[in-house]
Amino acid sequence: MYSESDRNIFGPFYNGSEMVHADPLRIRRLLVHELGGDLNAVLSQAHAEEEPVRFQARDQLLSAARIAFDMTPFNPATGAGAVEADLWAALTAFLDFIEKKNPSGVSGPTSVPSTDPKSLLASVPPFVPTAAVGMKDTSGLSSIFHDSDFAVPGK
Repeated sequence: MYSESDRNIFGPFYNGSEMVHADPLRIRRLLVHELGGDLNAVLSQAHAEEEPVRFQARDQLLSAARIAFDMTPFNPATGAGAVEADLWAALTAFLDFIEKKNPSGVSGPTSVPSTDPKSLLASVPPFVPTAAVGMKDTSGLSSIFHDSDFAVPGK
């Protein structure tokens, strides 16, 4: 039997209903499939200077993440389920997890796009994480958000 540290289990992350763990091989396989076979190409396009290209890539990443992480769909009537911030948090944490497990095994960009509030406001909604997101410290990563994006409005 494998020890807990030898088991490559990703998590915990918030799936829109509860904190869960997942098989990282399954997540990666589903992400690659949902993105047409090339995760790195879509991640690269998510950094594009052209807003339509960037928007489409980020939309593809969100759709793929919803499936790969088996996120509970957001229900606007009840407010239950995973919102975009939950999807970005899970994807960012997953890419960090993969990078730490295999730092030299992936070529190309391995991070979700960083956001410059002045140039990307049209394509990235404001982000205020909830305590339930369970996001790991990604300050050393090229993540999708700047530290200032984590400020709680009015505080």
